[in-house]
Amino acid sequence: MMEAINTPLMNHWNGVICLTSKDCDLRDDMDHLHALSTQLQDKGGIWHWPQDSGLLPANIYLRHCLLVVQKAGGAAYESFLEDTYLVDRKTTLKEHFKENGDMVMASRPPPHLATRFGG
Repeated sequence: MMEAINTPLMNHWNGVICLTSKDCDLRDDMDHLHALSTQLQDKGGIWHWPQDSGLLPANIYLRHCLLVVQKAGGAAYESFLEDTYLVDRKTTLKEHFKENGDMVMASRPPPHLATRFGG
């Protein structure tokens, strides 16, 4: 959590900074992410997946993003849910979350990443 400095040019805000990480931080505990990462690399990355690929966001990462944007609240939260689409380019995160929210929120990071992925 980062706290902004209160100056005449800046209001006082609390915020969250997402730290850079590497897939290898997750792979040791989550073999399925290693397999997915290999598939993605073989296909040229996530932007080359066809709309009908069925690719979904990793629940652990989506949970993290949702927890972070919930803290921002208001328009930021609504925009994230309503203006972010799955690979099919039709389904919003809001629609995806309605169907899969319990599963997404039940996912937990490996213990060594619990603080970072806790939102």
